[in-house]
Amino acid sequence: MKTTNTIIDVTTDRSICSNAGTLLVADTATTLGITEVLDKHLAGLTPDTVTHTAGTVMTSLAVALTAGATCLDDLNLLNPLVTTGLTRAIGSVPTAHRRVHQLADHADTVDDKMTRAMRTIRTHAWNALGPLNPTKIATRDDPLIIDIDASIIHIHSTKQDAAPTYKGGYGFHPLCAFVDHGPGLGGEPLALLMRPGNAGANNADDHITLIRNAYRALPGSDLGGNIGHKILVRTEGAGGTRKVATYLHSRGFAYSLGIRVNDKIGTLVSTLPEHVKQGVLRPGADGGVTDTAYVGRHHRTAGHGCDGGTSRPAGAGAPRWQCPERRTVGRRLSPDTVTDHRLTRGLTLP
Repeated sequence: MKTTNTIIDVTTDRSICSNAGTLLVADTATTLGITEVLDKHLAGLTPDTVTHTAGTVMTSLAVALTAGATCLDDLNLLNPLVTTGLTRAIGSVPTAHRRVHQLADHADTVDDKMTRAMRTIRTHAWNALGPLNPTKIATRDDPLIIDIDASIIHIHSTKQDAAPTYKGGYGFHPLCAFVDHGPGLGGEPLALLMRPGNAGANNADDHITLIRNAYRALPGSDLGGNIGHKILVRTEGAGGTRKVATYLHSRGFAYSLGIRVNDKIGTLVSTLPEHVKQGVLRPGADGGVTDTAYVGRHHRTAGHGCDGGTSRPAGAGAPRWQCPERRTVGRRLSPDTVTDHRLTRGLTLP
């Protein structure tokens, strides 16, 4: 393949800014008053007489992320916006380091203050959507969905709390909560629980802490009462524990949790009668077909995980579901493979 070089020659008497697209994010932050809200909630944690306040620095760092920043020193990516006059002066990298260290000195309170601040900002943003406000249109039958999942972040140098990961790497293992706004609308981060690389994926206490923080970040969660009946929490098998299910039920959340599979469940699935099987819905396909994959629901099993094998968790009426899917050619067998079907199991309370 032969390639050629293309030269674009632009003649103008005005400045050109390579990162002008980030101005949209900066304008959104200004419209929502992010800097002012942050400064109000973080008051007293940093000096009040400085030019570049904590709110200014945190907002600048957030905008820098959209320009490709991967560390605090990449704040310089916003310099083209300043030199071309599109934004006012931003704090220097040393100033940003000082503000971050000043906030870190109050780590016991800054998380709560940041959660309150982000709830206020999110309330402004969602209210601006009018009739499309996610908390306004959410109902018990069509709830607001919060997805919980862990993610491995690999690093290549020694950092605070970095540790070996279960994938053989080195870094962090944060637990994340996102709002799923539906097809074509993407997700929105609600809360993040920073953890070392060797943190367990199925730590129930960590899941409960994250779910609690995610709920507190939602508009309306501070008004008394409980909006949990309009929320569905989804997580895979790592969150499918008795303790998490009990907590979700006690708060009135709907939930869909993956549950670990064992031999008893495999035996149950292999004997399911045809009349309890339901086809899996797939894009552009008939949802009534059960020969390659199907869902079966039941209310009582001698299972493992949330069931514990002897007693049922809080929310005893919650149906369990099984989703056996025929193993594709070349796919290796695994402990959750039953009668040549890969088995997924979950606990759902609508």
